[in-house]
Formats: sequence, structure tokens, C-alpha cells
Amino acid sequence: MNIYIQTLNAFLEDTCVLVVIAYLLARGRLLVTLFEVRLSGRNTVTLGIVLGLIGLTEALFPGARYPYVTNTLIIAFAGFTSGLSVALIAAGVMVLGAAVFQSPVIVTETLCSVVISALVGSLAGRLVRDRHHPFFGLLTGLFAQMSAVLLRFGVDRLLHGDYSLSHALISVPANGFGVMVLLVVLKDARVRADSERHRAEAERAHALASEAQLRALRARIHPHFLFNALTSISALCGLTPTSAQDALLRLSQLMRRALETHPEAPQSLEVELRFVESYLEIEQHRFGPRLNIRWEIDAACRDVMLPTFALQTLVENAVNHGLASKIGAGTIRIVARRRARRVLLAVVDDGVGMNERTVQALRITEGCYDHGLQILDQQLRLLHGAAARLRIFSRPDQGTLVAFAVPQNAITYRGGRP
Repeated sequence: MNIYIQTLNAFLEDTCVLVVIAYLLARGRLLVTLFEVRLSGRNTVTLGIVLGLIGLTEALFPGARYPYVTNTLIIAFAGFTSGLSVALIAAGVMVLGAAVFQSPVIVTETLCSVVISALVGSLAGRLVRDRHHPFFGLLTGLFAQMSAVLLRFGVDRLLHGDYSLSHALISVPANGFGVMVLLVVLKDARVRADSERHRAEAERAHALASEAQLRALRARIHPHFLFNALTSISALCGLTPTSAQDALLRLSQLMRRALETHPEAPQSLEVELRFVESYLEIEQHRFGPRLNIRWEIDAACRDVMLPTFALQTLVENAVNHGLASKIGAGTIRIVARRRARRVLLAVVDDGVGMNERTVQALRITEGCYDHGLQILDQQLRLLHGAAARLRIFSRPDQGTLVAFAVPQNAITYRGGRP
């Protein structure tokens, strides 16, 4: 009974060794090489030498992997997965190792075993459609080892007149199981590698698409801003030409600053506030005392990075859609506050407000970029995910609040260059 337990323990231990071998083969370039349909000459030699060195354990430590016969197991695996050339190179490495470490008789036995295993393994690989299917690997290991055992039985009967065939037959199912184990581990590693590659390619494609979409959105932000500013100045021309002239000067300074800003780079809240201040100076000429501004900016938020014209878009919307139609004076509050790991930015006006239907129309942003808020909402989603989307709250005759939040460490957008 103890003998059977010891044999079972040895079998389990040696199976673990096979799993480790399969794991090592699954690392890096070797995994790709094992699954190539046609190997280059260099890869054929490299793979043959690597597999041959693995099979040398049988020459160095005969029977160490009992009941596995490592040399024929590895050769059958090599022939089945990679073809006769790789199997013969591996066999040559094993025979050379046997010549160095073993007697001439062992060399002869090794040569016969590995050559027949190479032939059976490569033939099986040609006959089946999937050379990496574990079940076909099991059958290949069985037939290859059976052929090797029978051939060795004949050779030993000629040389020694004796050979324990029943003892050797135990290695037949073991080697079949061993080839199957190698293929199961390697195929799983291949599936994982392919999944990771597809995921990385999908992320790169998404990043490129996001970057292209961001560029298109940014290209539309500037016309929105310029149109609103020119509309304000045109209103001044008939009322106070002097104010219109000053506003045009402010606009030229503002546009020069916009052109100097890198179009692909987010900018700090500090820089964004300067844009907003210049824009509001233009609007102040048009509205006069009707326009009141309240700044509620936490000093700790001034270095957070925003999409270009993000805050400006909210302020323009508050001026042109909130206060322009209001009778009497109105107030715009510009807020930046730090909250946990995010920075909250909001623009609040006490203008004419919007009904729920209008607010819902602004929230439908997929493929719709007619409004500056919709463009900004898409930018924020692309840069920082759905959590950064615009929140719009409004009531008729009471005003509107538009807010968004960005991470405190927001510096660059995902997938693109800064």
C-alpha cells in the first residue's frame, strides 16, 4: 500500500513539474512561437533547442519523472505542435546530452525512442486540424509513447534478451496525460494573452477615437465663443461706439491669448479665469450695471486642469440665455470648491431660467453638439468619464445652475497627449 501511495505522490509531484514547464514555455516570445503556423528558420532552431534542453532531464536523471518519460513526452509534444523539424532538433539535443552523460547503449535507446516519438508526433500534427487541442494531444502522447515502448522492447530484446514491457506500459497513459497538461496550460495562456491584446487594442482604438472627437469638439468651442462675443459687440455699435471699440480691443487681446494656448492641452483654472474675466469685461460694456458678478473661488482650486473654455462656456450660457432676456439687473456666481477628491465648478445665474423640457433637451448629448453645453458635456465625459458630466438645474423665472466636477489631479486626458 505504501508503494502505491509513494507512486501517487511522485506522480502528482512530477505533474506539478510539468505544469511549471508549461508555465515557463508560456512566457514571452516562446508562447507566440509555439502557436505560429509557419516557423522561421531561427524560431525553429530556438524552439528545438529549448525543448531539447527540457527533455535532457531524462538523460541526466533517468526515471526521475516516473511514470513520465520526459524525453519522449517532450518530443511528441514538439512534433505535434511545431512539426518534424523542431522535434528532430530537440531529439538531436537530447541524444547529444545522452552521449555526454550516459553509456552508448543508453544513447541507442534514447535515439530510437525520440526519433519514433518525433515521427508519430509530427504525423499526428499533420492529420488533425487543431494542433493545440488537448484531446488530440492526449492521443498523440499515448501513441507516441506506445510506439517508443514497443520499439525499445524490440531493441532491448536484441541487446539484452529481456525487457519489462508491463512496467514500461505504465508510461503510455502518463505521457498522454502529460502532453495534454502542457497543451491545456499553454492554450489557456494563449487565450489570456489574446484577450489582453484585444483589450489593449480596443483601448488604443477608443483613445484614438476619443482624441479625434475631442479635437472636433474643441474646434467648435472657439466658433461658439467668437460668435457670442461678436454678437455682444455688435449690440454695442449702435448704442455706444466708444464702448464697442474698447470691447473689440478686449476681444483681440482675448483671441490672441486663445491662439497662444495649446489646442490639445487642458489649462489650469487660473488661466481659465483670466479668459472669463476678459470676456465679462466685454459683456460689461453691453449690460452696464445690469450685470453683476460674484466670484467664489477657493485658492486651493486654481491649479486644477480643465478643458479649454470649460468655465467660459458656462458663463457665456448664463449671460446670453439667462440674463440677456431678463428685465432688470441680474447676478452671476462663479464657484470653484474642493470636495473630497474632486473639484466642483459651477456657474449660477438668477436669470429667466428654463423649463424641464428644455433642460432635458440639453441633456441629450449623444451625437448632438448644437449647444455649447452639449459640447462641454461630451468633452468632460471623454476626459474624465460619466462622473464628470454636466449637471443642469433650472426653474423658469428663478435662474439656472450648471455644474461639473473634475478629479483634483486632473492634468491630462486619457489616451491622448497633454
